[in-house]
Amino acid sequence: MAATPRFRVCYHVDRVTLSHFRGHRTMRKLIPCLLVVGVFAIAGCKKEGTAGSGPGVVAADDPLTYVPSDTPYLIANIDPVPADVTGYWIAQMDKGGKLGDLYASQLDIAAKAVRDKAGNCPASGGGGSAMQDPPEAQGDSDDPSSMQSDTASAESMNGSAPADVPMSDASVGSTVDACSPEAIAAREKTLKLIDAVKAEVAGKDAKGLLDLVGIAPQNHFAFYGIGVVPVMRLELAKPDNLRATIGRIESASGSKLATGKVGNLDYWSYAGDSADAKLQAVFAISGNQLVATIAPVKASDADLKTLFGIAKPAKAMGDGGDLAALNKRMNYLSYGSGYFDSAKFVAVLKAPPSPLETSFLTAIGEKKPAIDPVCAGEYDQIAAAWPRASFGYTEMSTKHMVARGVLETRADIAKDLETLRAPMPGMKLAQDALVDFGFSADLTRLPALATKYADANAKSPWKCEHLADLNVSTQKSKDSLTNPMFAGYAPMFHGFHAIVDKIDLKDGQPIPDFSGVVAIGSDNPASLLAMAGSVVPSIGSLGLKPDGVPKALPPSPNLPIQEPISAAMTDKLLAISIGAGEDAKLGDAMKIDATQQPLFAGGARGELYHLIATTMRKQAKNLGDADAQKAMEQQAMAMDMYATWFKRVQGSIDLTDQGIEFHETVDMQ
Repeated sequence: MAATPRFRVCYHVDRVTLSHFRGHRTMRKLIPCLLVVGVFAIAGCKKEGTAGSGPGVVAADDPLTYVPSDTPYLIANIDPVPADVTGYWIAQMDKGGKLGDLYASQLDIAAKAVRDKAGNCPASGGGGSAMQDPPEAQGDSDDPSSMQSDTASAESMNGSAPADVPMSDASVGSTVDACSPEAIAAREKTLKLIDAVKAEVAGKDAKGLLDLVGIAPQNHFAFYGIGVVPVMRLELAKPDNLRATIGRIESASGSKLATGKVGNLDYWSYAGDSADAKLQAVFAISGNQLVATIAPVKASDADLKTLFGIAKPAKAMGDGGDLAALNKRMNYLSYGSGYFDSAKFVAVLKAPPSPLETSFLTAIGEKKPAIDPVCAGEYDQIAAAWPRASFGYTEMSTKHMVARGVLETRADIAKDLETLRAPMPGMKLAQDALVDFGFSADLTRLPALATKYADANAKSPWKCEHLADLNVSTQKSKDSLTNPMFAGYAPMFHGFHAIVDKIDLKDGQPIPDFSGVVAIGSDNPASLLAMAGSVVPSIGSLGLKPDGVPKALPPSPNLPIQEPISAAMTDKLLAISIGAGEDAKLGDAMKIDATQQPLFAGGARGELYHLIATTMRKQAKNLGDADAQKAMEQQAMAMDMYATWFKRVQGSIDLTDQGIEFHETVDMQ
């Protein structure tokens, strides 16, 4: 499971793309969910217990009570994010402008992309505005070209910048002539749907968008697997709001999702535009929870009852025990954490097919492959070596958040990985930089490690046919890393850190003015200096000594950078500064803290987003197309919005006694 913390999703909620849509008819069904998905991303940032719950208490109908205890993966919360934190976050979101207006402007761009598909077609009249007032409701939902015969639903969408909303090239025109009556009708309906969604979101702030789909700023959620089948549950404060919003969009656009009923539960479904679809997305409002998952097109009532939680699992994570234990062991807060468990996943693969698995396999015309004892044993070995991935918050306040993710390894593997650690120079100096990025590793250790694992593999190779490639790749790694050329260069480099303090983007200047320092860790900085001298002769003639004293390079008209340049060297480091006054920072750039040895580190101040926005606006001037300029401006507006949210974002990857760790720190404005 990726370790990306949910607050990164929250603050990039306006990064919505339509590029995954496979055609106008698909788009017509999915656009009603654009609003829902985007708002859910906001809601994922704000969670609090329902009435009757308290710190560490899982209520009787909490989403966790529907999670099977043997689920191989889970993302959920036990306790709410403190109210002062959620209140501050939502205020920050609204500070940069109304998110609904940003969505509306992107829907305009999406509408243009739809119209562009008919650029060479004869004028057909109409076409939907999406840039004007929304149309009146159209009652043409019975048109077979706009409805799936018995199933329809929302398809999941990934987050991406709101300005990044180009339509996929895979549209109706790829299967039907773009000017055919079918294609024209599909575009008309798509444009009506865009108009309908735009009418809902325009003018609304973050809280208004949440209210549109019935989500309170505080709620509980769970994303988990029934076997490997994903299920998402999210508490709703006002379920009728979501029903009403979907209904209004359907009525205004004339495009309706198909519906079904299992027991007393009504649900929506979507199986795409293909007549021979095997699987469908399904979602329902069960009590005060939205439930979304996938199912066979011809799912039985038993399948749907299992997926929707009408029939709860025999053993559920009702008290949040496994998640609470993980939080305690990994020092995660209870506001949102998750894991992927390798052993539980392997257990699913090895077990006989469950009734639900059988339904899925039958739908796609497959049978669950039998795993022979050899492969089963070796899968268990891999699971034992890499038991789980997990993530969660470790600190949280209104203006400061820290998230941690861990890819856990067996103790001996973790110990071997730790031997690759090397100190990264300039870590303290980088704390206030505009942007920094660095890498550090003791590359001289790699040949021995590669040899150790390759030799062990040669003595006891993988015998499972599905793992045979590991035998080859292990030997190739040894061959590459024991190459004499690698052995010769490895001592010359064990760390790199670029720390940039200023970037000045000037008109008509291909390379921006910038200032900063670069520090390179090395067991042989003199050789590194000689290599640099072959590229920049003046640096080789400075007569640097390993005393850390900076020396200025003489001006050189042949260099693309005309800012002052200085260099300094110690017995373990070579550092170069660019820009007036930056030579004074070379000493700090070469300082090493033995406790800070990340494999990777990088970060940026929020103002970097303003610089990106400035670059985009300058590029827009040269586009020559008004619509393209508008799209670029929307991207720039998004960057400006991020700059109002973030003070600094910092991330690192570390090799520790638990495995490979990912850390992210966010300081808010």
